[in-house]
Amino acid sequence: MTLAFSQDSVVATADAHGLRPSNADGGAASAGSLSPQRRRVLMMSSNGVGQGHITRQLAAAQRLKVKRPVFLTMSYAATVIRNAGFPVQFVAHHYATGEDPVPWNVGLGHEIDLLFQHLDAESLVYDVGFVYDGVIQALMQREYVRAIWVRRALWPAHHASYLGAKVHFHDVVEPGDLAEAFDDGPTVAERDKVWRVAPVLRIDPETRLTRDQARAALGLSREDTVIVVDLAGSLEAGFAEARDTIIAALLTRPGVKVVELSSPLAFKERVLARKPGHLSMSLNPAFHYSRAFDGAVARAGYNTFHESLLGAIPTLFIPSEGLEMDRQILRAQFAEDKGLGLLLRIGDIATETKRATDALLDPVRRADMVAACSALTWEGKPWRNGAEAIARLIDTGNVDEGNSGRGTL
Repeated sequence: MTLAFSQDSVVATADAHGLRPSNADGGAASAGSLSPQRRRVLMMSSNGVGQGHITRQLAAAQRLKVKRPVFLTMSYAATVIRNAGFPVQFVAHHYATGEDPVPWNVGLGHEIDLLFQHLDAESLVYDVGFVYDGVIQALMQREYVRAIWVRRALWPAHHASYLGAKVHFHDVVEPGDLAEAFDDGPTVAERDKVWRVAPVLRIDPETRLTRDQARAALGLSREDTVIVVDLAGSLEAGFAEARDTIIAALLTRPGVKVVELSSPLAFKERVLARKPGHLSMSLNPAFHYSRAFDGAVARAGYNTFHESLLGAIPTLFIPSEGLEMDRQILRAQFAEDKGLGLLLRIGDIATETKRATDALLDPVRRADMVAACSALTWEGKPWRNGAEAIARLIDTGNVDEGNSGRGTL
């Protein structure tokens, strides 16, 4: 999503999250130690006010056994990385600072090169859909660096030209998508040329708190029907109305409580007047507590979608359908088609919200979704976390054949 913020707002937001953008005052911005003798792999992501790319990177970083990761990110969720115990350096995207892309890319390449020097890094793990010229510049100057591009599928057709950047990487990894059967985008033709791993989650579902533990931790009654709503932070048209309408519809039902997840990363969040039964919480990672919830309302981004299905959380998906987004609508349509979830499009909020929320609050429908999700497999075998395979690739240069397939790059 393209965002235009002033330099002052970028600095203020970064400061609020304990960060200092490197281009705010010409100096480096870091959190945690960047001791060169301990760091071997640079992990780079984008995302702005989102967390999708860094969540996948954390999933792999937390499973590394040989390499020591350091992060470079454009996401204001950099504090999530720091809180996970990893050093992180923040750089603001040119959309946020208002800079011209050409000098910004030159500066980005220089910054990456300095990090390679300081860290004596052997490899770069890059989780961004678009490969910036500054990244290419840095890689061309250091051909010995093993470059790994992690890019998800379900691309829109007009992003096809981005795939040509693969020539600058030693390996390309595609995190599996449970909805891949519905994908007809440009990455489909590349499947036999990349490392394909199982869907990636940061937290393995079986390690979550139990229902009783999670409800106790969150102060929730054991008897209520609790629905979590995760729509905060989106600047896409229609989501503010969707949030209001859905929460209001849920709260008309007796015995229903709504836990709305707030986004600490949003620049400005519209305040919704709360009624009895409407709670607001900031949970990170929220999936750790997800067994507390009887159902969910959320977008269909990669991480949320796979947490919902692999965690067997009955979910009403409201996909983001922006032109620059991955095709979340395909994930939501897949879930509805296979009985794994429910679909409500932004354009149908005014007319279909009652039908959709009634279905989500139906215990029989929820039980059917839980059963369908619990029976999911990956390529005919029980799902294993693809984050393990990515970590092995970073550590050793190879991926377990039980987790992936690969053609010739």
